[in-house]
Amino acid sequence: MPASQTVEHRGYLISARPGFWLRRYTLLLLYFQAVKPSFRIRIEKVHEDQYPKQKLQFSITFANNTQVGFDLDVSSMRNGEQREHRTKPILLSPTGDASIRLETGGQTFQTLYAFYVSSETALVFLILGSLFATAATLVLRFWQ
Repeated sequence: MPASQTVEHRGYLISARPGFWLRRYTLLLLYFQAVKPSFRIRIEKVHEDQYPKQKLQFSITFANNTQVGFDLDVSSMRNGEQREHRTKPILLSPTGDASIRLETGGQTFQTLYAFYVSSETALVFLILGSLFATAATLVLRFWQ
């Protein structure tokens, strides 16, 4: 199951969640290879920071240590203002743990959203298993 947290960094509250509404409001939060989901990054400025002209740096990191990085400009935000940014669709190719991270300087980061990318074969087995269970239920129900 995916995990998320809100992080405070340099006067901003930052969180991430799935971009597709069905992923946000259901418990079916599976991610499979070759899918291109987008994500929403929510940023709220809670107090003045000492770095008025800045960009926040994010990365999506996969199990094989490849990364997709992007920046969001927050220099024009005022106290109490909230913004929600949607990422471009990102191809999920390597299986394993993946995460959306906020780069906090140097080699340090904060994880905003973590999820697991399953192989496409798991999707096939999930669908076939569901079809088999449905067929078996119907056969047993009407067997008499």
